Amino acid sequence: PDAIGLSAVSSACERAGGRWAWALRSLPELRRLGIEMDLILWNSMVSACQKAGEWRWAMGLLGGARQRTLESDLVTLNAALSAAERGRKWRQAVGLLEDARITKLRLDVITFSALVSAFEKGFQWRSSLGALDAMLLLRLSPNTVTLNAGIAACDAAQQWTKAVGLFAGMGVRRLSSTVVTFSSLVSACSKVQRWQQALDLWFCLGSFFI
Repeated sequence: PDAIGLSAVSSACERAGGRWAWALRSLPELRRLGIEMDLILWNSMVSACQKAGEWRWAMGLLGGARQRTLESDLVTLNAALSAAERGRKWRQAVGLLEDARITKLRLDVITFSALVSAFEKGFQWRSSLGALDAMLLLRLSPNTVTLNAGIAACDAAQQWTKAVGLFAGMGVRRLSSTVVTFSSLVSACSKVQRWQQALDLWFCLGSFFI
């Protein structure tokens, strides 16, 4: 097998989700055959680990790519960030973003969606809002997934006014609200006994099932 063949195998493992270990087994084979690894192969392996929720392996592979002087791209970064998010490792996500700043990678909406979600899962609501502000500074428009994560972060921190503010921003940007959006908003309002607001939102949520 050559690097192209192993990349295809790794990509297949990535799509299969739970086959991440198979992708990793190709590493010794590469070394044995003296085949030089390329960035496509590394990205496939990092993505395979990310989809399996194996954030430690994803980070390790990213470090291995750097040791081999392979310059990671946005695909690598986003896969590693998603792995950190799934592993609830917001500090690792911040470290990845700092590395991206040093290498001057151009970030996208996927990058920030993973970052905001990582902060949300780590109960860092201020950092979630800070990441959303950073998106605007970079002229990136948050999508429904990004704002849902921000609203969920505010819900967990009982910051109902911030949550409602983000919801209002969805309307300004003409983004579609989801059941997740309204569930987080109802929860945020009920936690601080804003019963009327919670009831109004509950009726809005009910419209999804009509």
